[in-house]
Amino acid sequence: MSEVDSDTIFLFAYGTLRRGEPGHGLMADAAYVATVMRPHLRWISDAEYPACIESEDAADFVIGEIWAVPVKDLPLLDDYEGENYRRVQLRDSNLYAYLLKESEADEFAETL
Repeated sequence: MSEVDSDTIFLFAYGTLRRGEPGHGLMADAAYVATVMRPHLRWISDAEYPACIESEDAADFVIGEIWAVPVKDLPLLDDYEGENYRRVQLRDSNLYAYLLKESEADEFAETL
């Protein structure tokens, strides 16, 4: 893997951008780093697509892949993820992830 620089971010992919999933083709210029368990993320099981939100509880976790993604590819990924997700930097981390927007998460509040 080439050295990561300011033209690259680390993306935590837990859904359709992972290897073997429908959106993975959009990650053609990204480099796989590792598969990890990320705390402080809560899986939303009733959502139409894979979704998670940040959580205060470190016991909440989601397993996903870390990818070094060229910044130039972010507009394409943002479009793919759509208006129900937002790209955020995860707490105490250099990782970014597409999380379900709060307005959408409210629909699933009773499942949390």
